[in-house]
Amino acid sequence: MEVADISRYLFEFRPKDSFGEPSVTGLGNALSEVITISPEKLSDEIDQFQGTYYIYVYYILNSFRDAWKQKKELNWQKVLNFCWDYISMSSFGSNEHCLKNEGWGADSHWVVKSIADLIAEGTDQEHDGGMARHIGTYYLWGFETLEKNSLISLLIQKSDAEQIGQLINFIWKSDKYFHQLYDDDRARNEKRIFDLGEVIEKRFHDDESKGIQKLKSRLLTLMTFVSELKKENIQLIKNTVFSLEKDYESNWFLENLVRLKDKGDSAFVTYHIGDIILHSHISTPLPGFGQKEVYELVSFMYQQKDHKDIKDLADKICNKYAEQGHDFLNGLYNENN
Repeated sequence: MEVADISRYLFEFRPKDSFGEPSVTGLGNALSEVITISPEKLSDEIDQFQGTYYIYVYYILNSFRDAWKQKKELNWQKVLNFCWDYISMSSFGSNEHCLKNEGWGADSHWVVKSIADLIAEGTDQEHDGGMARHIGTYYLWGFETLEKNSLISLLIQKSDAEQIGQLINFIWKSDKYFHQLYDDDRARNEKRIFDLGEVIEKRFHDDESKGIQKLKSRLLTLMTFVSELKKENIQLIKNTVFSLEKDYESNWFLENLVRLKDKGDSAFVTYHIGDIILHSHISTPLPGFGQKEVYELVSFMYQQKDHKDIKDLADKICNKYAEQGHDFLNGLYNENN
């Protein structure tokens, strides 16, 4: 039987509330068996089931989850497209897709849970980040939002730090695509990227385990997309900068601060750069790491002659380095005091 024939039968079948009659459970089990045997073929043509009843979508998605668990191949892009299109229907959440007399009371929540379970299984089993790439692409292109029960929200809530790290890595590697966008599109994408970063950081905010600290340091790679420091992104940077462990990570971070120091609101940017340097691990480096960048940043802070609070921060940074035996800022301090 062709996939189109199966789909048509699902749409036309009307269960009867009487013993011994064909049931939705029996039909659902048969559908699951077909999908488990040939998941790649069924996933290639999954769009044939668009708009079908909640109960059958529940069976379909759970069957793909089980097939993937058995390490069988399927077309993830087609399956995720189906999920996105299905939950994006204007009728999704209404009773229109509830099947009368199906015996279980399946509704839209069943479908959302099945999608979440499928995503969790997909990210748990994959090794190449395919799931993260597909969903990350939808998000960057504006087909996905961070609303509750969206694919990317389910991915963030259901996945562990390593899997979410795959999503961050994918977005970080999309910088070539990002920088080819027109200014307006680039600004929109920059906001989307940092909104995503904030959602991820919020989930793991109070977790100080080593694996989560590594994830938070990955979040800082999103600075690649920052055009200027402003209130919309500075808090995420401050919340994650403490996760930097390696001196080369701090050096990369400082290079980005230098890149951004004279962009945007000068007083706002300079103050927060100083605050970050003073209160993060950057102010306790090994000799040689980041000294050139720190010198340039503190020098820029001293140039803000009309802002005593910024000069005070610069003085504190100089004194902190000096107390640790690093004298490379001493001349700068003496010139400005």
